[in-house]
Amino acid sequence: MKMRTRFGLWLLTFGMKLTRIGMRMAGLTDTTTSPVEADQSITIHNVIDGPYTQMDLGYEWDGPQEAEAYLVVKLEYNNEINDVEWYFSTLDEAYVWVKHFKVSIDPIVIEGTYNG
Repeated sequence: MKMRTRFGLWLLTFGMKLTRIGMRMAGLTDTTTSPVEADQSITIHNVIDGPYTQMDLGYEWDGPQEAEAYLVVKLEYNNEINDVEWYFSTLDEAYVWVKHFKVSIDPIVIEGTYNG
């Protein structure tokens, strides 16, 4: 089971990289994960806490209404490292990152600039 999970995460990560390369080649900007622009990179080093959902927080939710969940992550941008809230459209998308960091120390690198 562990090998199957690792292989699945590897396939997912590889697929995400291919998608970003294809979008870059086509001159498109990936806006599905965060408000970013091209020519920079954002590095996610670890998940600190979460995921949290709108149902968990109820009236205290101050994130985007279209987001279902968020994680508190260690993010590096412009040589600065900060703990930030990273929002996801679905809870499943957030769990992909949680699962990634449970089996790997490799950071998640996103091409673009951070507007947070």
